[in-house]
Amino acid sequence: MTPNIYWPEIYRSPAIPLTLVCGPPAGGKTTLVKSRKKRGDVVIDLDQIIEGLGNDPHTASDEIRHEGLEERNRRLAALADERFAKHAWFVTSSATGSARERWARLLRSEEVILVLTPKDECYRRISADPSRRTVRQLQCKLVDKWWKSYYPSKLDKVIQ
Repeated sequence: MTPNIYWPEIYRSPAIPLTLVCGPPAGGKTTLVKSRKKRGDVVIDLDQIIEGLGNDPHTASDEIRHEGLEERNRRLAALADERFAKHAWFVTSSATGSARERWARLLRSEEVILVLTPKDECYRRISADPSRRTVRQLQCKLVDKWWKSYYPSKLDKVIQ
């Protein structure tokens, strides 16, 4: 059976505490992590990974996103052997409570932070961000899809 690129098989738990940060596109997940992380913390954020591979972080290319997901999954699995960092942050959208709970179980997350940014504010940020210019319409559709799918989880620590 081919592994699901979106849900990697993680056989060993991270060796360090991990915080899961979720929310809609342009919701401020990355900004929140930047404000809270400490020097030396591991951050696993698909947009940053794609950018680090030399691509536009907001690309609509399935091939580039697939490459980014493979690298993300490799980094998630590598957390089991992490010996230097004291904390990890994993950034993903995960609109449904069940998806956040699944990630939390899979990665033995210490905390699940849900950045619950209103739809109109996400649209405003997308429109104001020059790096999203070519994918504005797609990103707004992704915001709509996130909010249509959204439901809470008992694990959520909500930040609005």
